[in-house]
Amino acid sequence: MGNEYVMDIGSGGVISSASDLMKYGSGFFSRGENKNILLSDVAKDAMFTSYKKSEYDSNYGLGWDSVGEDIYEKAGVKVVQKGGSTSQQFAALMVAPDEEISVAVLSSGDFAIGSMAMATSMMNYILEEEKGIKLEEYEIEEIATSNSVEKDMAKYEGYYTAGRDIFRVEFPDMKYMTITECEVNNPKTTYYLPTEDGRFVRMDGEIERNIQDSNQSIIEFIEEDNGRIYIGEESNVNVEGFGVNHSKEYMAQKLEESKALKADIEAFSQYEGEYYQYSGKYSNMGFASRKVELRVSTECPGYVIDTKGELGIMKITDSEHAQAFAQLPAQNGRDMQDIEIEELDGQIFINSAYQDIKLIKGDCIEEFDPNIHSIVTTKDEAKWYRLNESTKGTTLILDKSQNTSVYVFDKFDKLVYSSYMLDWPQEIALPNEGRIGFIGEDGCEIKLGIRLK
Repeated sequence: MGNEYVMDIGSGGVISSASDLMKYGSGFFSRGENKNILLSDVAKDAMFTSYKKSEYDSNYGLGWDSVGEDIYEKAGVKVVQKGGSTSQQFAALMVAPDEEISVAVLSSGDFAIGSMAMATSMMNYILEEEKGIKLEEYEIEEIATSNSVEKDMAKYEGYYTAGRDIFRVEFPDMKYMTITECEVNNPKTTYYLPTEDGRFVRMDGEIERNIQDSNQSIIEFIEEDNGRIYIGEESNVNVEGFGVNHSKEYMAQKLEESKALKADIEAFSQYEGEYYQYSGKYSNMGFASRKVELRVSTECPGYVIDTKGELGIMKITDSEHAQAFAQLPAQNGRDMQDIEIEELDGQIFINSAYQDIKLIKGDCIEEFDPNIHSIVTTKDEAKWYRLNESTKGTTLILDKSQNTSVYVFDKFDKLVYSSYMLDWPQEIALPNEGRIGFIGEDGCEIKLGIRLK
């Protein structure tokens, strides 16, 4: 579970077991003893009303990710669902109000899609086996393809973003389509064949293999009335042991040409590099995991991207500000961030208003002095130091107050020590490269002892 344990409270201040979450879901039943335990029928009806406006929009309601998937609507059953996660923990809640069924799944590790797939499998089993409701589950079928791309598709070539990355769409010889990652060290190209109905289906490997991906992705281009061009995706993903996960969503938005001034782009170039979390409570999980790598796009001048995905892609507006611009409907358009660059006392910071955090540029961090015997912390000001050859073979002995934390990363930026983890030792064998951070409330002291190898 790793870095989840650096949180001092659950997300939103709520901690729950699966059984408690299931009981909470029962508060949305339309009959029975829990019928009005949380809300009135009028309030629940409002929450269960769909706000879906287009084919690829989420079928969301008030507080719910979905208030009506096709598989349930065809069977005449109302099922609402909500998923949520932190970096390595996932939750899924599904409720069938009229059938009085509530299903909750909590999981950890790399199982985001699996949590909802497991909940869906359980819901479907109960509906069929106990309620006698037959569901027509999704099956993946091969799509009929064409050997050429329509000429008018050429206008869709260009750069796109899903909010946190950039990729390039091309139609080689107007025979097929490629989507290639941009601004990454090892760009991957994905191949698509045109379908007979004017869409594109993802292939497994290069186009010459002529094998469709078993985890199906079918996309099409959408021109909205507001002039924006989107890619809509229908996906059918096999989740081992739980069947097919079906979804439709807006996958990406086409980038517009930036109007940023050349001088502002050049100014932003000096801010490229790695940044680490600087502000926040000592127990904030960001100190253990949050890292930003700011890069000015070379393929799309006027844009700046965080290659680690935390801040996403932004449009440069002046020499110190970049603005989130993607207007993707529903899930992929959420959590966008504007940033401000701040230079203070020779150090460079990123201020993100969305998360109310400040990050410090990595090459502004001082080198750690093994002769330091005490660190006095300041609230919202992490004290980061670079580790180098002088710390090789050194063991750091901590004597710290309760409202503080210490984090150590090796040269690969892997977390190798956190004092906030339960039962972790108070002695740290320092790597010869990496970084160490001290965080705490105002006036707290962390005493340091040194033992040489």
